[in-house]
Amino acid sequence: MCRTSDKVSAAMGLDPDDVARRAFETAARTPNAWLGYADLHKRVADKLWPDDFLASRGLGELLIAMGHAGQAIEILLKGICITKRPEVVADGKLTRLKTHDLVKLATTADIVLDTQEVTLLNQLAAFVLWAGRYPLPLALGKTGFAATRPEDKARIDGLYQRLFEALRDGTDRKPA
Repeated sequence: MCRTSDKVSAAMGLDPDDVARRAFETAARTPNAWLGYADLHKRVADKLWPDDFLASRGLGELLIAMGHAGQAIEILLKGICITKRPEVVADGKLTRLKTHDLVKLATTADIVLDTQEVTLLNQLAAFVLWAGRYPLPLALGKTGFAATRPEDKARIDGLYQRLFEALRDGTDRKPA
């Protein structure tokens, strides 16, 4: 199948595959693309988070909210990794970012975490992997325990804001 863009590229003497690769790599290295997707996931998480956590009967909504919050943070971490290490985008692929291990991504992004943030990222990873997407993990005991507490929302909001600003501004301002 020949796309119109392929015909235009060929008419201009350009290799359509090279044009597609360059477009992919440019988009991958654009912080606003990562910021926009992270923002969408965070807004969904915020809408699903119950106003009264302890009185909530919507456990499914809470699990899905945590999944979206975790995805928002994962997207920000991957965007920061690419900003700091543009070489992870090469030959039309994202290399070394094929993971949902949020602590590993933070380390790759040179984000300094305190103990509570490490715990939060490990907690969110279970929601990104399965608890925010499926009613059960693929196998018992291999995917981490998914739990949430009322105070998680404030912790997620704080880390999300810090990572959002780090990607947007190109700096990480760790609160004292």
